[in-house]
Amino acid sequence: MAAQFFKWDNSYSVNSDILNEQHQELFRITNDLYEAFSKNAHKEQLGNIIERLYDYSKYHFSEEEKMLKAKGIRISPDHVMKHREFENNIKEYKEKFESGRFTVTYEMMNFLRTWLMEHIKGTDQEYAGSFSPGEK
Repeated sequence: MAAQFFKWDNSYSVNSDILNEQHQELFRITNDLYEAFSKNAHKEQLGNIIERLYDYSKYHFSEEEKMLKAKGIRISPDHVMKHREFENNIKEYKEKFESGRFTVTYEMMNFLRTWLMEHIKGTDQEYAGSFSPGEK
């Protein structure tokens, strides 16, 4: 793998091993997309990674919301809305890509990195104090 576009470090930790692992997977998928984009990969490969990003982000947000609810942690409507907006943005990228009206760009890559960084280090930190470091 080439140099990472988006590198995980402990400043992203939300004190939950499960959620940290899921966030790291979002980083991996974003890095996979960047690597494929950088290497001018075939459309099919790029499309598969975008599909993976869309599917995994939906899975992760659903799991995060369920986990917080089960733990009795109030998740704000704004937090949930941000999840849906991200999913919708990726869905739109995916649909435009599949129809040939869009290709992966630096703008898209920077959107992914910036959104995930700001969301995890900002919005997700609202609940990090509800977990003990390393909690499952």
